[in-house]
Amino acid sequence: SIMWMDYFEDILQPTVTASITVTNVYGLVSQLPIRGGERVDMVLNSPFGSVDSDDTFEVTMYVYKVTGVEAEGTKETFILHLTSLEHFSNETTRCMKKYFPEVKVTDHVKDIIDNVLYGGSKEDRKEAHIEPSITTYGFIGCNKKPFNAITWLGTKAVSSIAKKSGTSGKGKDAENKGSAGFLFYETQAGYHFKSMDS
Repeated sequence: SIMWMDYFEDILQPTVTASITVTNVYGLVSQLPIRGGERVDMVLNSPFGSVDSDDTFEVTMYVYKVTGVEAEGTKETFILHLTSLEHFSNETTRCMKKYFPEVKVTDHVKDIIDNVLYGGSKEDRKEAHIEPSITTYGFIGCNKKPFNAITWLGTKAVSSIAKKSGTSGKGKDAENKGSAGFLFYETQAGYHFKSMDS
């Protein structure tokens, strides 16, 4: 039975995560065995809604580690740590090509999501909500993981809301005319590359 469950959407993390504390008398961890990569389908709803209401969402996540395994007689307790499938794609793919300097940062982000993270596949793709930037930037992938590259690009992007970049003045009295950068994160609605300004 499930003793406890936490589901996290964090604007500072590129994937959603969850942890489930399970207790059972069947020896699931040792007999199945659960080692990582197993698919977990969940239907979550609030205490105020029913399974058929709008307060419900379905999520598919994957085990990336098992911790806290304790056995006492026939009773076993453990914690399943879950994340989205793209976490595993991020670990097995790399940004390898040259990204040209005349291209906007957000176009690089779209390209990395579409062609590196998803490998050009159209199946099981999550929506990407990418806010336009006015900044162009060139770089070489240098074997970066997709999430690392996108997060790094967030510091280079200036939102179209800011409309300016650079500084005025010098030293500690200089005024920033740019942006606080962009954040890359996942929610139930998909991936987001959004500026701090918006």
